[in-house]
Amino acid sequence: MPRIVLIDDDEHQSAFVQKALELKNFKVEFLEVPGRYSVLAEKLEDGTWSGTDLFILDVMMPHHPRYTSEATRGGLITGVLIARDIRDKFQNIPIILWSTAPFKDFSKPIQEFANDLPKCTFISKYEGADRIKEIYNNYMNGKGLGPSIQQISERGLLTTA
Repeated sequence: MPRIVLIDDDEHQSAFVQKALELKNFKVEFLEVPGRYSVLAEKLEDGTWSGTDLFILDVMMPHHPRYTSEATRGGLITGVLIARDIRDKFQNIPIILWSTAPFKDFSKPIQEFANDLPKCTFISKYEGADRIKEIYNNYMNGKGLGPSIQQISERGLLTTA
């Protein structure tokens, strides 16, 4: 059973997606932030997530104590910075960044990190569990994750929710 780590600040929407993914035979660990940033740091350091098959992170989350408000653009790209930390620890695990906001809302600040996030794509939260399963299956079948953050930024993809 593939293992997903879902990091988000929206408990209700995440619980819904978690249940939908579990019905699709995924094992999902939900880590609600910002209240659990210390747990996030511990799990990144101790290797707990080394057997993870996919990370899903909300792009916009409240302030993380590791970063300045300026670095996160006031929370606008907190998830991107966390994704970069995950990428530093787990180079081969794919990452999906997602948000209810259109990509255009944070495309400029996210662009500077695009090259630091290989094996990473973006989807709208409205696409849900079916899209996550499709992306995961495509990746496992050697078809990749879909457009990279760099490609999305360059081509202006996902400009509306």
